[in-house]
Amino acid sequence: IGSGIAGLAAAFYMIRDGGMAGKDITILDAMQIEGGSLDGAGNPEDGYIIRGGREMNWNYDNLWDMFQDIQALELPEGYSVLDEYRLVNDNDSNFSKARLMHERGKIRDFSTLGLSRSQQWELIRLMLKRKEDLDDITIEQ
Repeated sequence: IGSGIAGLAAAFYMIRDGGMAGKDITILDAMQIEGGSLDGAGNPEDGYIIRGGREMNWNYDNLWDMFQDIQALELPEGYSVLDEYRLVNDNDSNFSKARLMHERGKIRDFSTLGLSRSQQWELIRLMLKRKEDLDDITIEQ
């Protein structure tokens, strides 16, 4: 399996639900950097880092199930990675005032994505269409 989030999740479920021994799972990666789309780097001796910061918000609900069943590395027996995460987050919570910046650190307002109100509504109408209604329509149309 790969070392990205999908491959590591597959390994987790093969161990937990499939009863497979961890030593029987091989992790291979096509890229020079570990972590797949998580763009992680590091090694077991020195530790790992995921650049760009990943926050355990609603985007990562799929990880909560796994993290609650994995023993924490730096907490006593009985504590999970999820417990460890919550302790860190409670003591060092963070938030972002902006997702997009311009040169020299100036925050840019991209709340409209540069679209007029009518263009925004056009996109909403498009997203609400059924796939079957779009099968024979080109982008220009």
